[in-house]
Amino acid sequence: MRAAVVLVAASVVQAGVWAVDWRAAFVDGVVWARRDTFAELAAGYRDGRPIEPPWWMAYVSVGGEVRVLDRGLYLPVLVDEWRGESGAGIAYLGRSPGAGRLVPTAEGDMGRPVRDLGGGWWWVE
Repeated sequence: MRAAVVLVAASVVQAGVWAVDWRAAFVDGVVWARRDTFAELAAGYRDGRPIEPPWWMAYVSVGGEVRVLDRGLYLPVLVDEWRGESGAGIAYLGRSPGAGRLVPTAEGDMGRPVRDLGGGWWWVE
């Protein structure tokens, strides 16, 4: 009987681990935990000040990079390591970037905002 209970519990835990989108959970957690810093970056961009990412952004963005776009900011989070032709990341695009908005995510790749992270920040793929 105990073995059956343990087996059922382990199966439920395993199903939960497989069902969670860990990448989305990580990105949402970072943006939520550091929302003040993300708000400061956005305010600096809007005010035309130089963008100086904090030290911890090296653990979120590839090399701690924050790219200034023509109408926003972009932090590359994932870049195809083999050829660097595709990517995904976090972008400051304002409250409503529009369905047709394209963001350069890697050399030769353009992404679209797919998920609102709050405060004008979007997940781009």
